[in-house]
Amino acid sequence: MIKYWLRAFTCVAFSLFTLTAYAENDNFTTSHFSGSGNCAQCHDNLTDTSGNDVSIVKDWGTSMMANATKDPLWRAKVATELERNSHLSSVLNDKCSKCHAPVANYEITQV
Repeated sequence: MIKYWLRAFTCVAFSLFTLTAYAENDNFTTSHFSGSGNCAQCHDNLTDTSGNDVSIVKDWGTSMMANATKDPLWRAKVATELERNSHLSSVLNDKCSKCHAPVANYEITQV
């Protein structure tokens, strides 16, 4: 029974972690943040005087920060830590999501 609830909680936690990472709508706006799609409207397809692409959108999309919650190794590690230390789930979720899902972490903890 405990394993069932632990797995259910882990699924909910991953849903919170990945809400931003897999969001189809990157044009979201909250009271604190604006999605990358809003930035892309002005900061995409920019070139320097030599014609080189200097758009931050292309650099961001492949960065570690843009993919922090999509990393399967990280996701597996968090799942095993939550399974082994279920009594520390709120601490683990908060600690890991501060870096891997900072927007979701801030929105959840500041509301």
